[in-house]
Amino acid sequence: MEIEDRGAAPEILRPCRNILTMEGHTVYFQCKVAGVPLPKVTWYKDDVEVRECGNVTFEESCVDDRTVLVTMVIMNVRMGDHGCYTCHAVNASGEAVCHAYLDVQGAKR
Repeated sequence: MEIEDRGAAPEILRPCRNILTMEGHTVYFQCKVAGVPLPKVTWYKDDVEVRECGNVTFEESCVDDRTVLVTMVIMNVRMGDHGCYTCHAVNASGEAVCHAYLDVQGAKR
């Protein structure tokens, strides 16, 4: 007898980490998330949704049928990028979040 696969709320398997960087560098916020079905991930900066644009891109890589590795890439970091970033994973069974801070230091003169 085959057991039907039930949904599972998202779970953060590897949370994103705080980053300290200099202006002009590229940073990668990465989070490993599991859930059934695979969760939809949205990124936020200081509680405002981050959208893909010229210097911000998103990447997703399926690890298996329950796990995804999600990455937010911020290129040419500016002082205004400093703040709290949130990875918010949601599916029909629930949600999970993790937070990380980006600290940007100016160029030394």
